[in-house]
Amino acid sequence: GTYFVWVGERMGKPQRKRKRRTHAPDENVVGSLDPSKKKVPRALVLRTGKHTKVVKKLEKDLKLCMRPHTADKLKQKKGNVMKDFLNVVGPLGISHFLILSATERCQYLKVAKTPQGPTATFRIEQWSSC
Repeated sequence: GTYFVWVGERMGKPQRKRKRRTHAPDENVVGSLDPSKKKVPRALVLRTGKHTKVVKKLEKDLKLCMRPHTADKLKQKKGNVMKDFLNVVGPLGISHFLILSATERCQYLKVAKTPQGPTATFRIEQWSSC
């Protein structure tokens, strides 16, 4: 006799294929699965407050210095708030924020560890471009 085998379909709705493989984890991303591999810290350079020419130039220089482990082509808009950047920390594997701000007297640099690490604030008295 002849045998018929009914495979993979229920009455009505066909079944979808299941994903059988996953992407290999990147060993350089902070938070990867293998703790024995060396993790490269990744930083995000931002500016807050008054956007003076000095702060913009300093931001550009910091991004150049931190290459290739920073988002140097990130365009910051006026409407962006800190919460927007905190949302992209996980998927991009960012470990630190470098936040530049300025007052009428001087400029400041804050180095923050993500997601809930300590923050160090430095007052910039002098700097030279790259």
